[in-house]
Amino acid sequence: GEANTPRGPRRPLRPHGSTPPPAEDAYTQALQLYKRVEDSLGEANTLQALGDLYVRTDRLAPAEDAYTQALQLYKRVEDSLGEANTRKALGDLYVRTDRLAPLRDAYTQALQLYKRVEPARPTRPARNPRRTRPPPKPPPPPPALGEANTLQALGDLYVRTARLAPAEDAYTQALQLYKRVEDSLGEANTLQALGDLYVRTARLAPAEDAYTQALQLYKRMEDSLGEANTLQALGDLYVRTDRLAPAEDAYTQALQLYKRVEATLGEANTLQALGDLYVRTARLAPAEDAYTQALQLFQRVENSLGEANTLQAMGRFALSQRLVPEALGLYRRAEALYRTIHNMRGLSNVLAEEAKCHAMLGDIAGAIKAAQEALRIGQEIGNGYAVDWANEVLEALRPETQG
Repeated sequence: GEANTPRGPRRPLRPHGSTPPPAEDAYTQALQLYKRVEDSLGEANTLQALGDLYVRTDRLAPAEDAYTQALQLYKRVEDSLGEANTRKALGDLYVRTDRLAPLRDAYTQALQLYKRVEPARPTRPARNPRRTRPPPKPPPPPPALGEANTLQALGDLYVRTARLAPAEDAYTQALQLYKRVEDSLGEANTLQALGDLYVRTARLAPAEDAYTQALQLYKRMEDSLGEANTLQALGDLYVRTDRLAPAEDAYTQALQLYKRVEATLGEANTLQALGDLYVRTARLAPAEDAYTQALQLFQRVENSLGEANTLQAMGRFALSQRLVPEALGLYRRAEALYRTIHNMRGLSNVLAEEAKCHAMLGDIAGAIKAAQEALRIGQEIGNGYAVDWANEVLEALRPETQG
Protein backbone atom coordinates (compact mmCIF):
# COMPACT_ATOMS: atom_id res chain seq x y z
CA GLY A 1 0.00 0.00 0.00
CA GLU A 2 0.96 3.63 -0.30
CA ALA A 3 1.39 3.88 3.45
CA ASN A 4 4.53 1.84 3.31
CA THR A 5 7.65 3.62 2.18
CA PRO A 6 9.68 1.23 0.01
CA ARG A 7 12.49 -0.39 1.92
CA GLY A 8 16.11 -0.02 1.02
CA PRO A 9 17.56 -2.72 -1.23
CA ARG A 10 15.53 -5.44 0.43
CA ARG A 11 17.73 -8.14 -0.90
CA PRO A 12 21.46 -7.95 -0.29
CA LEU A 13 23.27 -7.64 -3.59
CA ARG A 14 24.98 -10.88 -4.51
CA PRO A 15 28.73 -10.17 -4.34
CA HIS A 16 30.67 -10.21 -7.59
CA GLY A 17 32.94 -12.77 -6.00
CA SER A 18 35.47 -13.16 -3.25
CA THR A 19 38.36 -10.74 -3.04
CA PRO A 20 40.47 -11.37 -6.14
CA PRO A 21 44.03 -12.67 -5.85
CA PRO A 22 46.90 -10.24 -6.45
CA ALA A 23 46.57 -10.73 -10.22
CA GLU A 24 46.78 -7.14 -11.38
CA ASP A 25 50.56 -7.27 -11.89
CA ALA A 26 50.25 -10.52 -13.86
CA TYR A 27 47.55 -9.04 -16.10
CA THR A 28 49.60 -5.88 -16.65
CA GLN A 29 52.68 -7.89 -17.64
CA ALA A 30 50.59 -10.08 -19.95
CA LEU A 31 49.09 -6.97 -21.53
CA GLN A 32 52.54 -5.58 -22.32
CA LEU A 33 53.60 -8.88 -23.88
CA TYR A 34 50.47 -9.11 -26.04
CA LYS A 35 51.07 -5.55 -27.24
CA ARG A 36 54.70 -6.34 -28.05
CA VAL A 37 53.79 -9.34 -30.20
CA GLU A 38 50.76 -7.52 -31.65
CA ASP A 39 48.30 -10.15 -30.41
CA SER A 40 45.12 -8.08 -30.41
CA LEU A 41 42.85 -10.87 -29.19
CA GLY A 42 45.12 -11.64 -26.24
CA GLU A 43 45.30 -7.92 -25.49
CA ALA A 44 41.51 -7.61 -25.60
CA ASN A 45 40.98 -10.65 -23.36
CA THR A 46 43.46 -9.28 -20.81
CA LEU A 47 41.88 -5.82 -20.81
CA GLN A 48 38.51 -7.40 -20.22
CA ALA A 49 39.94 -9.41 -17.31
CA LEU A 50 41.50 -6.24 -15.89
CA GLY A 51 38.13 -4.51 -16.18
CA ASP A 52 36.50 -7.33 -14.22
CA LEU A 53 39.20 -7.07 -11.54
CA TYR A 54 38.76 -3.29 -11.27
CA VAL A 55 34.99 -3.73 -10.84
CA ARG A 56 35.53 -6.28 -8.08
CA THR A 57 37.82 -3.82 -6.28
CA ASP A 58 35.44 -0.85 -6.79
CA ARG A 59 37.70 1.03 -9.23
CA LEU A 60 34.98 1.82 -11.71
CA ALA A 61 36.71 4.50 -13.80
CA PRO A 62 39.73 2.28 -14.65
CA ALA A 63 37.28 -0.58 -15.27
CA GLU A 64 35.35 1.48 -17.81
CA ASP A 65 38.58 2.49 -19.54
CA ALA A 66 39.77 -1.14 -19.74
CA TYR A 67 36.43 -2.36 -21.09
CA THR A 68 36.34 0.44 -23.68
CA GLN A 69 39.81 -0.45 -24.96
CA ALA A 70 38.88 -4.16 -25.03
CA LEU A 71 35.73 -3.35 -26.99
CA GLN A 72 37.70 -1.51 -29.67
CA LEU A 73 40.10 -4.45 -30.03
CA TYR A 74 37.33 -7.04 -30.25
CA LYS A 75 35.73 -4.97 -33.01
CA ARG A 76 39.06 -4.77 -34.85
CA VAL A 77 39.56 -8.55 -34.83
CA GLU A 78 35.83 -9.12 -35.47
CA ASP A 79 35.33 -11.20 -32.33
CA SER A 80 31.57 -10.84 -31.84
CA LEU A 81 31.44 -12.92 -28.67
CA GLY A 82 34.19 -10.91 -27.01
CA GLU A 83 32.44 -7.73 -28.08
CA ALA A 84 29.12 -8.99 -26.67
CA ASN A 85 30.69 -9.99 -23.34
CA THR A 86 32.37 -6.61 -23.02
CA ARG A 87 29.22 -4.67 -23.87
CA LYS A 88 27.38 -6.70 -21.22
CA ALA A 89 30.14 -5.88 -18.70
CA LEU A 90 29.93 -2.18 -19.60
CA GLY A 91 26.16 -2.32 -19.10
CA ASP A 92 26.64 -3.83 -15.64
CA LEU A 93 29.09 -1.03 -14.83
CA TYR A 94 26.61 1.62 -16.02
CA VAL A 95 24.06 0.11 -13.61
CA ARG A 96 26.44 0.72 -10.73
CA THR A 97 27.02 4.32 -11.84
CA ASP A 98 23.29 4.92 -12.52
CA ARG A 99 23.66 5.80 -16.22
CA LEU A 100 20.45 4.33 -17.58
CA ALA A 101 20.59 5.50 -21.21
CA PRO A 102 24.04 4.07 -22.05
CA LEU A 103 23.34 0.86 -20.15
CA ARG A 104 20.19 0.26 -22.22
CA ASP A 105 22.23 0.69 -25.41
CA ALA A 106 25.00 -1.59 -24.12
CA TYR A 107 22.60 -4.38 -23.18
CA THR A 108 20.62 -4.09 -26.42
CA GLN A 109 23.77 -4.27 -28.55
CA ALA A 110 25.11 -7.18 -26.48
CA LEU A 111 21.85 -9.06 -26.93
CA GLN A 112 21.97 -8.63 -30.72
CA LEU A 113 25.55 -9.89 -30.80
CA TYR A 114 24.82 -12.94 -28.65
CA LYS A 115 21.98 -13.92 -30.99
CA ARG A 116 24.29 -13.55 -33.98
CA VAL A 117 27.19 -15.63 -32.58
CA GLU A 118 27.49 -19.30 -33.51
CA PRO A 119 27.17 -21.42 -30.32
CA ALA A 120 30.31 -23.49 -30.96
CA ARG A 121 32.66 -20.54 -31.22
CA PRO A 122 35.18 -20.42 -28.34
CA THR A 123 35.55 -17.28 -26.27
CA ARG A 124 39.34 -17.41 -26.25
CA PRO A 125 41.91 -19.32 -28.27
CA ALA A 126 42.77 -22.71 -26.77
CA ARG A 127 46.51 -22.23 -26.32
CA ASN A 128 46.86 -25.38 -24.21
CA PRO A 129 44.30 -28.10 -24.93
CA ARG A 130 45.33 -30.23 -21.96
CA ARG A 131 42.95 -30.28 -18.98
CA THR A 132 43.82 -31.66 -15.57
CA ARG A 133 40.16 -32.33 -14.68
CA PRO A 134 37.85 -32.56 -17.68
CA PRO A 135 34.28 -31.51 -16.91
CA PRO A 136 31.66 -34.28 -16.80
CA LYS A 137 29.82 -32.66 -19.73
CA PRO A 138 30.54 -29.80 -22.13
CA PRO A 139 29.87 -26.34 -20.73
CA PRO A 140 26.73 -24.57 -21.96
CA PRO A 141 27.14 -22.53 -25.13
CA PRO A 142 28.46 -19.12 -24.04
CA PRO A 143 26.27 -17.14 -26.48
CA ALA A 144 23.05 -18.65 -25.09
CA LEU A 145 24.14 -18.01 -21.53
CA GLY A 146 25.25 -14.50 -22.42
CA GLU A 147 21.91 -13.88 -24.10
CA ALA A 148 20.08 -15.08 -20.98
CA ASN A 149 22.19 -12.90 -18.68
CA THR A 150 21.60 -9.87 -20.88
CA LEU A 151 17.86 -10.46 -21.07
CA GLN A 152 17.74 -10.71 -17.28
CA ALA A 153 19.71 -7.46 -16.98
CA LEU A 154 17.36 -5.77 -19.47
CA GLY A 155 14.43 -6.98 -17.38
CA ASP A 156 15.97 -5.35 -14.32
CA LEU A 157 16.42 -2.12 -16.28
CA TYR A 158 12.81 -2.15 -17.50
CA VAL A 159 11.61 -2.64 -13.91
CA ARG A 160 13.68 0.34 -12.78
CA THR A 161 12.09 2.49 -15.47
CA ALA A 162 8.56 1.17 -14.75
CA ARG A 163 8.19 -0.65 -18.09
CA LEU A 164 6.76 -3.79 -16.61
CA ALA A 165 5.40 -5.49 -19.74
CA PRO A 166 8.80 -5.45 -21.54
CA ALA A 167 10.40 -6.53 -18.25
CA GLU A 168 8.14 -9.56 -18.01
CA ASP A 169 8.88 -10.46 -21.62
CA ALA A 170 12.65 -10.19 -21.05
CA TYR A 171 12.52 -12.28 -17.88
CA THR A 172 10.37 -14.94 -19.57
CA GLN A 173 12.83 -15.27 -22.46
CA ALA A 174 15.76 -15.38 -20.02
CA LEU A 175 14.05 -18.11 -18.00
CA GLN A 176 13.60 -20.30 -21.09
CA LEU A 177 17.28 -19.88 -22.02
CA TYR A 178 18.50 -20.65 -18.50
CA LYS A 179 16.44 -23.84 -18.52
CA ARG A 180 17.83 -24.78 -21.95
CA VAL A 181 21.46 -24.42 -20.80
CA GLU A 182 20.67 -25.94 -17.38
CA ASP A 183 21.85 -22.87 -15.44
CA SER A 184 19.98 -23.37 -12.16
CA LEU A 185 21.26 -20.17 -10.55
CA GLY A 186 20.16 -18.04 -13.48
CA GLU A 187 16.81 -19.82 -13.47
CA ALA A 188 16.32 -19.24 -9.74
CA ASN A 189 17.31 -15.56 -9.93
CA THR A 190 14.94 -14.98 -12.85
CA LEU A 191 12.06 -16.74 -11.10
CA GLN A 192 12.64 -14.52 -8.09
CA ALA A 193 12.64 -11.42 -10.30
CA LEU A 194 9.42 -12.58 -11.97
CA GLY A 195 7.90 -13.10 -8.53
CA ASP A 196 8.76 -9.51 -7.60
CA LEU A 197 7.22 -8.27 -10.85
CA TYR A 198 4.03 -10.29 -10.31
CA VAL A 199 3.72 -8.75 -6.83
CA ARG A 200 4.04 -5.27 -8.32
CA THR A 201 1.23 -6.06 -10.77
CA ALA A 202 -0.96 -7.63 -8.04
CA ARG A 203 -0.75 -11.17 -9.46
CA LEU A 204 -0.12 -12.82 -6.13
CA ALA A 205 -0.81 -16.45 -7.04
CA PRO A 206 1.75 -16.48 -9.92
CA ALA A 207 4.15 -14.61 -7.62
CA GLU A 208 3.87 -17.26 -4.94
CA ASP A 209 4.42 -20.01 -7.53
CA ALA A 210 7.53 -18.27 -8.92
CA TYR A 211 8.98 -17.74 -5.43
CA THR A 212 8.29 -21.35 -4.47
CA GLN A 213 10.10 -22.65 -7.56
CA ALA A 214 13.02 -20.30 -6.92
CA LEU A 215 13.21 -21.43 -3.29
CA GLN A 216 13.43 -25.09 -4.32
CA LEU A 217 16.27 -24.31 -6.75
CA TYR A 218 18.23 -22.28 -4.18
CA LYS A 219 17.87 -25.09 -1.64
CA ARG A 220 19.04 -27.65 -4.20
CA MET A 221 22.17 -25.54 -4.91
CA GLU A 222 22.68 -24.79 -1.19
CA ASP A 223 22.61 -21.08 -2.00
CA SER A 224 21.78 -19.67 1.43
CA LEU A 225 21.60 -16.03 0.32
CA GLY A 226 19.19 -16.79 -2.52
CA GLU A 227 17.13 -18.94 -0.17
CA ALA A 228 17.00 -16.16 2.43
CA ASN A 229 16.00 -13.53 -0.14
CA THR A 230 13.19 -15.72 -1.44
CA LEU A 231 11.92 -16.58 2.03
CA GLN A 232 11.80 -12.88 2.84
CA ALA A 233 9.85 -12.20 -0.35
CA LEU A 234 7.43 -15.02 0.50
CA GLY A 235 7.02 -13.54 3.97
CA ASP A 236 6.07 -10.18 2.44
CA LEU A 237 3.58 -11.90 0.15
CA TYR A 238 2.02 -13.84 3.04
CA VAL A 239 1.59 -10.58 4.96
CA ARG A 240 -0.19 -9.04 1.96
CA THR A 241 -2.59 -11.99 1.89
CA ASP A 242 -3.13 -11.97 5.70
CA ARG A 243 -1.36 -15.28 6.30
CA LEU A 244 0.58 -14.03 9.29
CA ALA A 245 1.69 -17.37 10.76
CA PRO A 246 3.36 -18.55 7.50
CA ALA A 247 4.81 -15.05 7.13
CA GLU A 248 6.42 -15.21 10.56
CA ASP A 249 7.82 -18.65 9.80
CA ALA A 250 9.29 -17.44 6.48
CA TYR A 251 10.82 -14.34 8.09
CA THR A 252 12.30 -16.38 10.95
CA GLN A 253 13.95 -18.81 8.53
CA ALA A 254 15.24 -15.91 6.41
CA LEU A 255 16.68 -14.21 9.48
CA GLN A 256 18.62 -17.33 10.48
CA LEU A 257 20.04 -17.67 6.97
CA TYR A 258 21.02 -13.99 6.74
CA LYS A 259 22.87 -14.34 10.05
CA ARG A 260 24.62 -17.48 8.80
CA VAL A 261 25.95 -15.75 5.66
CA GLU A 262 26.54 -12.44 7.50
CA ALA A 263 24.20 -10.48 5.20
CA THR A 264 23.59 -7.56 7.53
CA LEU A 265 21.25 -5.64 5.25
CA GLY A 266 19.01 -8.67 4.75
CA GLU A 267 19.02 -9.27 8.50
CA ALA A 268 18.02 -5.65 9.16
CA ASN A 269 15.19 -5.67 6.60
CA THR A 270 13.83 -8.93 7.99
CA LEU A 271 13.91 -7.66 11.57
CA GLN A 272 11.97 -4.57 10.46
CA ALA A 273 9.40 -6.79 8.72
CA LEU A 274 9.12 -8.95 11.85
CA GLY A 275 8.60 -5.79 13.91
CA ASP A 276 5.71 -4.77 11.64
CA LEU A 277 4.23 -8.27 11.96
CA TYR A 278 4.54 -8.27 15.76
CA VAL A 279 2.68 -4.95 15.87
CA ARG A 280 -0.14 -6.44 13.80
CA THR A 281 -0.37 -9.39 16.19
CA ALA A 282 -0.22 -7.18 19.32
CA ARG A 283 3.14 -8.49 20.54
CA LEU A 284 4.52 -5.14 21.56
CA ALA A 285 7.70 -6.12 23.42
CA PRO A 286 9.02 -8.32 20.57
CA ALA A 287 8.09 -5.56 18.10
CA GLU A 288 10.11 -2.97 19.97
CA ASP A 289 13.06 -5.35 20.24
CA ALA A 290 12.98 -6.19 16.52
CA TYR A 291 12.81 -2.51 15.51
CA THR A 292 15.69 -1.62 17.83
CA GLN A 293 17.90 -4.37 16.42
CA ALA A 294 16.98 -3.40 12.85
CA LEU A 295 17.83 0.25 13.51
CA GLN A 296 21.25 -0.65 14.89
CA LEU A 297 22.03 -2.83 11.89
CA PHE A 298 20.92 -0.20 9.35
CA GLN A 299 23.14 2.32 11.13
CA ARG A 300 26.06 -0.13 11.09
CA VAL A 301 25.87 -0.58 7.30
CA GLU A 302 25.08 3.14 6.78
CA ASN A 303 21.80 2.39 4.99
CA SER A 304 19.94 5.67 5.44
CA LEU A 305 16.72 4.55 3.76
CA GLY A 306 16.42 1.49 5.97
CA GLU A 307 17.24 3.59 9.02
CA ALA A 308 14.60 6.18 8.09
CA ASN A 309 11.96 3.54 7.41
CA THR A 310 12.64 1.87 10.76
CA LEU A 311 12.47 5.19 12.63
CA GLN A 312 9.14 5.88 10.96
CA ALA A 313 7.87 2.41 11.93
CA MET A 314 9.03 3.03 15.50
CA GLY A 315 7.20 6.36 15.43
CA ARG A 316 3.99 4.65 14.36
CA PHE A 317 4.49 2.11 17.11
CA ALA A 318 4.95 4.86 19.71
CA LEU A 319 1.90 6.72 18.41
CA SER A 320 -0.20 3.55 18.72
CA GLN A 321 0.81 3.54 22.40
CA ARG A 322 -0.27 7.20 22.71
CA LEU A 323 3.37 8.19 23.31
CA VAL A 324 2.96 11.27 21.15
CA PRO A 325 6.12 13.26 22.04
CA GLU A 326 8.25 10.15 21.57
CA ALA A 327 6.55 9.44 18.24
CA LEU A 328 7.18 13.00 17.05
CA GLY A 329 10.87 12.75 17.95
CA LEU A 330 11.23 9.52 15.97
CA TYR A 331 9.35 11.00 13.00
CA ARG A 332 11.64 14.05 12.99
CA ARG A 333 14.72 11.85 12.88
CA ALA A 334 13.21 9.94 9.95
CA GLU A 335 12.30 13.23 8.25
CA ALA A 336 15.90 14.45 8.42
CA LEU A 337 17.13 11.25 6.77
CA TYR A 338 14.47 11.30 4.04
CA ARG A 339 15.43 14.89 3.21
CA THR A 340 19.12 13.96 3.06
CA ILE A 341 18.56 11.09 0.62
CA HIS A 342 15.80 12.95 -1.28
CA ASN A 343 13.20 10.22 -0.75
CA MET A 344 10.03 12.20 -1.42
CA ARG A 345 7.55 9.41 -0.72
CA GLY A 346 9.05 8.73 2.67
CA LEU A 347 9.27 12.44 3.40
CA SER A 348 5.63 13.14 2.50
CA ASN A 349 4.44 10.16 4.57
CA VAL A 350 6.37 11.13 7.66
CA LEU A 351 5.39 14.81 7.41
CA ALA A 352 1.71 13.80 7.29
CA GLU A 353 2.19 11.66 10.38
CA GLU A 354 4.12 14.46 12.10
CA ALA A 355 1.20 16.78 11.40
CA LYS A 356 -1.06 14.38 13.30
CA CYS A 357 1.32 14.44 16.27
CA HIS A 358 1.52 18.25 16.29
CA ALA A 359 -2.28 18.44 16.27
CA MET A 360 -2.55 15.96 19.15
CA LEU A 361 -0.07 18.09 21.15
CA GLY A 362 -2.03 21.29 20.44
CA ASP A 363 0.66 22.78 18.18
CA ILE A 364 -1.68 24.13 15.51
CA ALA A 365 0.98 26.08 13.58
CA GLY A 366 3.31 23.05 13.48
CA ALA A 367 0.48 20.79 12.36
CA ILE A 368 -0.55 23.10 9.52
CA LYS A 369 3.03 23.58 8.33
CA ALA A 370 3.78 19.84 8.25
CA ALA A 371 0.41 18.97 6.68
CA GLN A 372 0.74 21.58 3.94
CA GLU A 373 4.21 20.38 2.95
CA ALA A 374 3.04 16.74 3.01
CA LEU A 375 0.06 17.70 0.85
CA ARG A 376 2.20 19.57 -1.68
CA ILE A 377 4.76 16.78 -2.05
CA GLY A 378 2.09 14.08 -2.04
CA GLN A 379 0.21 15.77 -4.88
CA GLU A 380 3.41 16.25 -6.88
CA ILE A 381 4.43 12.57 -6.72
CA GLY A 382 0.96 11.02 -6.58
CA ASN A 383 1.21 9.70 -3.02
CA GLY A 384 -2.42 9.24 -2.01
CA TYR A 385 -1.56 8.15 1.54
CA ALA A 386 0.19 11.43 2.37
CA VAL A 387 -2.50 13.49 0.62
CA ASP A 388 -5.31 11.79 2.55
CA TRP A 389 -3.57 12.12 5.92
CA ALA A 390 -2.65 15.75 5.33
CA ASN A 391 -6.16 16.66 4.21
CA GLU A 392 -7.62 14.88 7.24
CA VAL A 393 -5.42 16.92 9.61
CA LEU A 394 -6.15 20.22 7.83
CA GLU A 395 -9.89 19.51 7.78
CA ALA A 396 -9.88 18.74 11.52
CA LEU A 397 -7.98 21.98 12.23
CA ARG A 398 -10.18 24.21 10.07
CA PRO A 399 -12.68 25.14 12.85
CA GLU A 400 -9.80 26.14 15.15
CA THR A 401 -8.06 28.26 12.52
CA GLN A 402 -11.32 29.96 11.64
CA GLY A 403 -12.31 30.60 15.25
